[in-house]
Amino acid sequence: MARPTQLLIGGGVVLLAFGVAGLYRVSQPLPADGSEPSGADSVFPGTIEPAPGRLATLAPQTMQPIRDVFARVGQRVKKGQVVIQQDDDEAQAAVKAKEAELIGARARQAKLRAELLGTEKDQAIAPHRAAAAELQEAKKTFDRVENLFRQGSVAEKTYRDARTEHTRAVEKERIAQDKLSSILGAPVQRQLEEAEAAVSLAEAELEKAQAEADNQVIRARVDGVVSWLQVSPGLVGRPGCVVWGEIVDARVLSVSCEVPPARAAQLQRDQAAEVHHGAAVRVPGKVVAVGNSVARNGTVTVYVEIDNSEARLPLHAPVRIAFPAAAP
Repeated sequence: MARPTQLLIGGGVVLLAFGVAGLYRVSQPLPADGSEPSGADSVFPGTIEPAPGRLATLAPQTMQPIRDVFARVGQRVKKGQVVIQQDDDEAQAAVKAKEAELIGARARQAKLRAELLGTEKDQAIAPHRAAAAELQEAKKTFDRVENLFRQGSVAEKTYRDARTEHTRAVEKERIAQDKLSSILGAPVQRQLEEAEAAVSLAEAELEKAQAEADNQVIRARVDGVVSWLQVSPGLVGRPGCVVWGEIVDARVLSVSCEVPPARAAQLQRDQAAEVHHGAAVRVPGKVVAVGNSVARNGTVTVYVEIDNSEARLPLHAPVRIAFPAAAP
């Protein structure tokens, strides 16, 4: 009678033999009729995921409650389309307040200009502004040319011309500034500058308020289909801690598989591949990336991109990827 130890060893050998046979079967190609693989091509199990840049999450950017939901699971949406509207009453009130402040700042600036500036002063301000703009542009050009000249990328004449033009612009701006200062005087000019700064500040505050209001609107960031969505009016989520849904553009899919290093070394970018789903569905694709490191399980990850515009392959479906046999 066989000892227990002998039985265990014998059973282990049988299981190992079945495992090797199964591994051999997985790495074989799928024939045209969908039966088990045989031949020289390589077939490996793979996983379907959205291609990079074709999945977008729907998540809150503020702590305001949801007011409206404009999409449902399975609905196709366009990039930029509003999917979720959070409560924006406070944000819109802030926008209106900032708009009023900007209108007031511009009115005060116009009134001050009318009180302080006559025809002669207006005629001095316009040339000064033009000279200042010309100087700014000349300085940018000179700085760029000087840097290129030091690198030996432009001729010395080009450098000298740019330097001369910058010097001329500096002198022109100085003359215009002297004329303006003589007409306005320092106190008047300071008041005008303060009024202009107030307008710039009001414009910046309005832009910030508008951005805050826009944060209450959650839009689709890709064309695609709402794959899942768990929201309802009144729901509140903490930004950065919760995701409410996803939009997937499944027209292009990425399929990854694990292959032995020796086989991965034979694969190249843009090489043809074929993705098999069941016995009937076969979609052509191409290799877009081959991993440059071996994982702990002794394999290399290969990524294949496929055109799924006909929606033949569902996301996350189990598939097998066939690669042409390596040339002898």
